Amino acid sequence: MSCVGSVGAGAAPGSLPAGVVYPKENTDPTEGEMIEHCRGLIAGYKCPKRVVFQKDSLPKSGPGKILKTELRKPYWEGKTKQVN
Repeated sequence: MSCVGSVGAGAAPGSLPAGVVYPKENTDPTEGEMIEHCRGLIAGYKCPKRVVFQKDSLPKSGPGKILKTELRKPYWEGKTKQVN
């Protein structure tokens, strides 16, 4: 993968984890492959329950850290309260 981030994608704190993936050029990973890869590396409760693939690079700050607030925006639109 070229770039990967994870966010809570639900209506409550501790909501289901979702993976956001920007794949390398000339690769075509599937959601199932990504979830299985995670299961082999991290605890089951931390594994994403769904994976979203982006065509554009993930948003980053000046030092190059992924901006999770930007990744969360589509999941929190229309909500009055957001997780910090």
